[in-house]
Order: sequence, then structure tokens, then C-alpha cells
Amino acid sequence: SFIGVFLGLFFTGLTMNAGSMLCMVMLVGIVVNNAILLLESAMLKM
Repeated sequence: SFIGVFLGLFFTGLTMNAGSMLCMVMLVGIVVNNAILLLESAMLKM
């Protein structure tokens, strides 16, 4: 997810500021939450 954030900032010409860092933290939280749900779903199907 970090690679996508940095590429998005680079191509749009935006800078790394407090707002973009806050959004990065939120994005990491979403990715971790989705990974937990995916693993839990896979474990239930076993």
C-alpha cells in the first residue's frame, strides 16, 4: 500500500504532509483489517 501512496503522490505532484501521512495510516489499517478477515475466512473453510 505504501508503494501506491508514494506513486500517487509522485504522479499528482502533491507533497508528503500531515494529511497524507494520516491517510497512509488509515490505509494501512484497512489493509490489515482486510488481511485478518481473509485469513479468518480461509481458516473457517478448512
